[in-house]
Amino acid sequence: AVLIAEDNVFILQLTEELLRAAGVSEVLLAANGVEALDLITSPDAPDIALVLMDVLMPFMDGIECTRRIRRWEATRVPAPPVR
Repeated sequence: AVLIAEDNVFILQLTEELLRAAGVSEVLLAANGVEALDLITSPDAPDIALVLMDVLMPFMDGIECTRRIRRWEATRVPAPPVR
């Protein structure tokens, strides 16, 4: 899945359309950093391969959201390698 974190509705919709046209089947949308962080850290979150993050968003900006995602990632037990 690809997560788009963007507060501008026009840019959000355009980016989603471009990703879908490029063959991305699962696109998740977040209007701010709080929503993005909630989606990523949710116990039932899909496997997110890429996050497209706006820097200036309300409630939590993209930089702070990225910091919190990195902290959360550091606490997770890594998956065993597939051989």
